[in-house]
Amino acid sequence: RERERKQGDQRMASLAAAVQAFRADGAALVRQAFSAAEIELLRRGVARNMAHPGPHQEVLRGEQGNGRYFGDYLNVHRIAEYQEFLGPGIARLAGRLMGSSRVTFYHEHVLVKEGQTFKVSPWHVDQSYYPVDGHQSVSMWIALDPVDKDTCVKFVRGSHLWDK
Repeated sequence: RERERKQGDQRMASLAAAVQAFRADGAALVRQAFSAAEIELLRRGVARNMAHPGPHQEVLRGEQGNGRYFGDYLNVHRIAEYQEFLGPGIARLAGRLMGSSRVTFYHEHVLVKEGQTFKVSPWHVDQSYYPVDGHQSVSMWIALDPVDKDTCVKFVRGSHLWDK
């Protein structure tokens, strides 16, 4: 019980730091935001999504013919694991980051980049294709497998404050 209490205290301290970083920098790393069971639930959902892709799916091969990149979105209505994951916990996390008591889910977007896929995603701004404006918006990148720092998603600190 003492161990669980300490872990809870560490998560709360990590979350408080993440909230400050998110507001100042526009991005934050929230370690251990989800339990192993929640991550496994998402893994099952992604496996189901890949086995039965939706109408927006995209599959690309690596530049050298190695690996595969899979993308799909707007499947939450048909993937039970996604529906289960998108419960009150993730809404509370988004609300804390935004400083909002109300959270509205917009959509999920699944991106799977298999090992040996050397295709690099170009720098881009998500806002260009989101029909959402304002400062109370959160996009969550959730790695289901360990990802090397050199190959994970990157953000430009403070870009959320730029005059667009």
